[in-house]
Amino acid sequence: MNVLTKLAKLLNNSNIKWSLGGESLLYHYRIVENYEFIDVLVDEDSLLKTINILSEIGKEKEFVDKDIFHTDHYLKYDVNGVTVNVICGMKINNNGHFEYDFNDSDTESYFMLEEVKIPKSYIMDWYIIYSMINDIKMMKRIEEFYSSGNFMNSSRLTNFREALPVYKYKFIEQKVNYIRSINA
Repeated sequence: MNVLTKLAKLLNNSNIKWSLGGESLLYHYRIVENYEFIDVLVDEDSLLKTINILSEIGKEKEFVDKDIFHTDHYLKYDVNGVTVNVICGMKINNNGHFEYDFNDSDTESYFMLEEVKIPKSYIMDWYIIYSMINDIKMMKRIEEFYSSGNFMNSSRLTNFREALPVYKYKFIEQKVNYIRSINA
């Protein structure tokens, strides 16, 4: 059983509200070829149970905060040689302020891995997050994914209209509209 499957089984059995995100989510869609860590988004009510589970199966790692992140809770664990990041109350300050408080509505769908249900966050949410941290490489990969005809849930962008700086919202909206025109 791999680390993601083991972790998912424990989180699911504890009724934790969580979702897969970041590179590990993009790997599932073959947007990236591999991933260095597993990003787990959790809601505030599930944080303590998540920490307890990860403390039992892994060892907490030191986290060096980047100036642009002001996330309420960002924890790193080593689980059998794999880094697991727990993210709760994401906040980014980078030429504007953005907050992402994960909840049930932020899970798009699920996939099965070794007969374990894995909840997936929205790719569009990660496009927005990568845009806020100016990760051009990841943005381009997601744009290529959408440009090749894959479904783009652009309504997610509308959900973040108030949360994003105006210039960033307009920038992403232009990108989304361009991709839509390609796929029309």
